Amino acid sequence: MSDLAKIMQAATAAKESDARIKAIADRDSIQKLVAEMMGINTRQLHAKVEVVEDPNTNRVIMPKGWTPYKLRSYADQLIESEESIQRCHHSLPGIPADVLVGLWKVLEARYEFAKYLTDKSWFGDIPPPMVNIKIGPNQSISIPYAKISPPAWEGGYIRPVISNSEGLVVIQGEYKRKFQAEIDALLHEVDEYLKTSSIYRGKSIILNFDWKKKSVDYNPDQHSPSFEAAPNITPNDVILNDETEAAFRASIFSRLTAYDVCKANNIPFKHGVVLGGKYGTGKTMAGAMISKMATDNGVTFIHLKDATFLAEALLIAKHYGPSVLFCEDIDQVAGGEDRTSDLNDILNTLDGVDTKGMEVISIFTTNHPDKLNSAFMRAGRVDSFIYMGHPDEKSAIRFLKLYARNQSGESLLANDIDLEACGKALAHKSPSFISGIINTAKTHAIGRENGSSNLVGALTTEDITKCAAFVESQIKMTEYRKPDPAKTIVDAMGVVGDMLNRSSDILTSTGTPE
Repeated sequence: MSDLAKIMQAATAAKESDARIKAIADRDSIQKLVAEMMGINTRQLHAKVEVVEDPNTNRVIMPKGWTPYKLRSYADQLIESEESIQRCHHSLPGIPADVLVGLWKVLEARYEFAKYLTDKSWFGDIPPPMVNIKIGPNQSISIPYAKISPPAWEGGYIRPVISNSEGLVVIQGEYKRKFQAEIDALLHEVDEYLKTSSIYRGKSIILNFDWKKKSVDYNPDQHSPSFEAAPNITPNDVILNDETEAAFRASIFSRLTAYDVCKANNIPFKHGVVLGGKYGTGKTMAGAMISKMATDNGVTFIHLKDATFLAEALLIAKHYGPSVLFCEDIDQVAGGEDRTSDLNDILNTLDGVDTKGMEVISIFTTNHPDKLNSAFMRAGRVDSFIYMGHPDEKSAIRFLKLYARNQSGESLLANDIDLEACGKALAHKSPSFISGIINTAKTHAIGRENGSSNLVGALTTEDITKCAAFVESQIKMTEYRKPDPAKTIVDAMGVVGDMLNRSSDILTSTGTPE
């Protein structure tokens, strides 16, 4: 006989009496029944109804003034309520692929087995779809994207649905009310799992907003972030002028490598930085170095290549904080003084309640720092501006030593090379030009050494300075071909002036028409 039947039998037997009803039943079974009926795990059943322990036996005690009929009616109503169907609509924050993996992992650990229900259509049953999700560089797993129904839920189910408007996962489903506490606990466990075992937290990822660009449904297979492999570089590989390096250290490096020290001294992790400078001055290389430094210290690095989606990316970065958001070409949306809708979205997100106190270092690159919107550059939005200029003489010598090596890492520079003269010849050129100069010097040395493969110690001062002079003329030719905006305006004004003068001459010779 079931526990409920025992209680109902005892209540019926005592229906002619207002005395307390006693039922012999296992104490744990009574408590389990009451908790199951009420959806609670406490001994308090109601303001007037509770489970009372007796040292000799277990008793079901009615509140004062109750009758067995009332108790039976109460139990019937509770059972009916617990068997009623509930609907779920619960948002789980985070990148959809991350949430799907977390949900699947928690379900697998809790139930070991869960049934994946089919959907119905005019053409028959639709099998549960599987999605392939990248969980690391060159790693992926396939998981179900369907209705999930563990056997214990008596046919109830939940299903993850990706919201296209917000780019997050909403858990929907139907189940009996008596399972509400269990499902709430499940979703809370998923939240906790994602805080410690996220596939993205502490990694370097590239965001993908193609689904928003093309106005298509979010597809975890196609639109999930991709992982950036850890770059094989060290801080010594990224050569900066002394002032630039000091600015990087103060604004970025210290926050990444000494997080606890900064926190103990009330230095906020949140910081906005603009990296501005001409093409080829090392902004992308600096980003690679920051990526490695961040992930080495357990900080998430998020790479955004399309600044149009900066507002959305900031909210993602906040969720995965502490994090670094590296946004390229910010002048695409924050150039000029016009307040476009995209710029307003960015400013509102930077200033909004949702991002106050977020642990995000936002790094924005631009080749045109002079064009950035003054409202965007306001303190609190951008805290530091770091100018990425061409290498000075000291930095140029470091580039020379870095690039003038063979595959084994041996230096190709002659023992008597004049580093000061080489530094002057290479200074104020972009790193890409310096690399080209040194490669040209290597081929020059190969010719001089009659094709010898051993160039260790073969590069001379003359090799470097002659090749630098050759590239200098190439740079001047490139700059010569660039249009000068000021000269263009003057030329246009001259053309307009000539036209006006010619018009005046025509009027003078023909007379002004009446």
